[in-house]
Amino acid sequence: MRACGATAPARAPTDARARGATARAPSNTAAGRPDARTRGAKRRTNPAHLPEGRRELRHRSQQYWEERADAIGEEVGAYIRDIFASDDVLLLQLRTVQAIVTHLEDHPVHRARAACARARYFASYTYGALKNILRKGLDLQPLPD
Repeated sequence: MRACGATAPARAPTDARARGATARAPSNTAAGRPDARTRGAKRRTNPAHLPEGRRELRHRSQQYWEERADAIGEEVGAYIRDIFASDDVLLLQLRTVQAIVTHLEDHPVHRARAACARARYFASYTYGALKNILRKGLDLQPLPD
């Protein structure tokens, strides 16, 4: 039986860290030299590797999303241009535009156009506002004069 407070004997240092050696990263990692396969190469995403519904979201140009909106209808294109114009920084509104355009593409063209006309009339430039217009069927009602 051990006496109270007794400890086990200390072990001799066996690994490099205990002997005071410094740890080094392997030379082929990001902390060391770049790997020969990636030296100077730019990263690229293969579109075939992206999930089906996410491929179009990699496009970051304002023109691309305006063209997709124009393909739905003139009212949709004007609505999307208003959203882009509401902020000087493109990427702040890009996700909103992506969500709106992809949502409108799932609806009949006449409903998408009417929903955008209504949203523009009431200056509602959010995805939630447009979604509610379609969900509640407000696009089917005439606009106030």
